Amino acid sequence: MNLQMGFDQNVSNAEQLILENVVGIRNRLSVLRKDRQNFFKAEDVIKLYEDLAIQVALLQKTRESEQNTHDDFSNRVDSVLDDCFQLISLFYMALGKNFEIPATYVQLVTIKQNLELFAENGAYTEGTLSFILFFFFCNIFSFLFFLEDLLPYKERLSEIREIIKNSEFSNDDVYRPELELVAKKLRQNSKMLENLEDSIKKISDELTPIFNQLVTLKQRLMAITAACNGKAMENKEAAKEAKEYQRELLEIDELRMNNKFYDSDGSLAEGQALVVGLLEQCFDMVHDLLAEGEAVVEDMKPLYERLL
Repeated sequence: MNLQMGFDQNVSNAEQLILENVVGIRNRLSVLRKDRQNFFKAEDVIKLYEDLAIQVALLQKTRESEQNTHDDFSNRVDSVLDDCFQLISLFYMALGKNFEIPATYVQLVTIKQNLELFAENGAYTEGTLSFILFFFFCNIFSFLFFLEDLLPYKERLSEIREIIKNSEFSNDDVYRPELELVAKKLRQNSKMLENLEDSIKKISDELTPIFNQLVTLKQRLMAITAACNGKAMENKEAAKEAKEYQRELLEIDELRMNNKFYDSDGSLAEGQALVVGLLEQCFDMVHDLLAEGEAVVEDMKPLYERLL
């Protein structure tokens, strides 16, 4: 199959043919997934998996020769491989093979996407993360994934690590190139999770309760925004809640001196940027919900106007 595609930046000449072959495999997987007249056959999925493993082996050899084996290296070949392994992973899960190596890939991708959301959102704690419902849907089946704690991430990553470890010493039909690809995805997730945990640990003990309170407030403001489509003033109960959260935010802000939080010994509290950034995000959300302060509670208006 000769696909006509232009040269992709960061895709070397040696990787171009691999890219074409992987795109072809992705197309075949998509056709298999969209065939609603016939339930897919396990042997068809396994054959595509074997074909993909061959391309992964070629890619790894190519990158070794070009010295591009570090975990952070990525180009279009990797994004197409992601698509392929997610589809194969879903096929394996649909076949009830949840604890085999191919089935772990889509779980790692899902975890990575959620960790990225948490990092961007900035509202999570070691025990409780922001209120997020993650929907993942495909034509084979659908499920609701609800994650609100760092511990399930750590535990699932640990389980996948054990699956990989056991597979390395098993006699099952595990293709080592694909095993290394999953291991790489696992290392990326572990590093991201570690960074999230480190950011929490940098907050001083005295500032941690304020941070946790802000996380809770942001969760609730997100829920109000979703419930009333960002227009709390059109909903009496939502407006009442938003005003109460606004009062709490203003009370938290009053704990600052010269716009900074200090520990009881007078030293600048660690985790300043993260907590102040979260406080400002919450103020922005209240501002949007209450239409530029026209619904600010009366006794808080002077302080609110000073903050604008």
